[in-house]
Amino acid sequence: MLAIGSFSQTANSPLTQIGIGDKVSLALPTQFGMGGVGISNGDVRFFNLINPALLFHDSIYTFSAGGYGNSMKISDKINTQRNTSGSFSHFAMSLPMKKGKWTTAISLRPYSTVDYKHVLEKNVIGSNGSTYLNKVEGVGGINQIILSNGVKIMPNLSIGVNASYLFGSILKEQTAGVISDTTVTNFYSPSNTTKESFTGFNFGTGAVYSYKLKSKLRLSVGVTYDLQTDIKTKRVESWETHVRETPTSSDTLTIGGVEKGITKLPSSMGFGVSLVNAIKWSVAADIKIQDWSQFQNFDGNNSGMGQSMFIGVGGEITPDAADINSYLSRVTYRLGLGYEDMAYQIDGNSVKDFGINFGFSLPVTGISSLDLGFKYGVRGNIGEIGHKEEYFKFQTGITFNDRLWFVKRKFD
Repeated sequence: MLAIGSFSQTANSPLTQIGIGDKVSLALPTQFGMGGVGISNGDVRFFNLINPALLFHDSIYTFSAGGYGNSMKISDKINTQRNTSGSFSHFAMSLPMKKGKWTTAISLRPYSTVDYKHVLEKNVIGSNGSTYLNKVEGVGGINQIILSNGVKIMPNLSIGVNASYLFGSILKEQTAGVISDTTVTNFYSPSNTTKESFTGFNFGTGAVYSYKLKSKLRLSVGVTYDLQTDIKTKRVESWETHVRETPTSSDTLTIGGVEKGITKLPSSMGFGVSLVNAIKWSVAADIKIQDWSQFQNFDGNNSGMGQSMFIGVGGEITPDAADINSYLSRVTYRLGLGYEDMAYQIDGNSVKDFGINFGFSLPVTGISSLDLGFKYGVRGNIGEIGHKEEYFKFQTGITFNDRLWFVKRKFD
């Protein structure tokens, strides 16, 4: 429960007031360090939630949990501000039902995050020279609990399915702040609040075909597809009036207290290819497309969203996983690049995001590890959309692998 509550602690970005906010990638620290790629590249040592068809690699019991942090500089044509944040990022656990053939996993992840706050100075109508501060803020997001299954149906082919339960809420508030004309004795400060709560199911599928080129070298191709879904949405709108910051009255604007409707989430598709040399090294590339012009909010419009496209490339190398004399030889090193045309459309232009990723997996004991992923990126352009964000993100997680969970000991 504490983990679910902590999802709201995200970076303050004005872009998240569009649609349902920032959609969160399924990449864990191990994929995040490679540029977010993971549709075709699987590894027995590390969790992969991006494509459920790769779960068959998890032939041992695996538990993973972690968090993330974000430091961001936001700029427009006039102002610049900095902020930092951190939050729980994921919980995941895999259970091999039939070793090397079928694995089930359950995970808790954010689906989207909303966090913004900005203040505008506006003129008071009918009062020359007087201004007031209009504060707009929002917080929240949608979370998901995912039940995944991956099955190897042929020596070179595996398929998988995700069943996700989506839940969460987004709270938006607009308030008229302090008036500049101090001669006004009773300045009425109205506040309008809208809360939307979401519940529903989402389903996705994946497949991976792997071809052996040499004894330890494999070429793999993967695809993923998430279905379009309608999630139930409840909205409550209310207002409150203050006189010089003292509440005087409040009421619910929604007839009957709660309005009911739907929010439509569009389908998405991904394609990936990778070259893997056992647990020595791998290189991979992914492309993902989601048409957010098909998105519909509670009011039936798409909030100015368009098609998003992500392209990522990355690689990892473990010098010698069996070297007991050199710890650094057992460390896995990662590097990647990611580019995205985001769904946000501002002044007829899409918001572009480009980042450089790197990361490490540090052996802890056995084949368990401490996983770290980092990214420096820039999204937006002041010349095109009047907004720019420079950020440094990191993900951290711990992965526990054990062959003896749930196995009754014969000897103690």
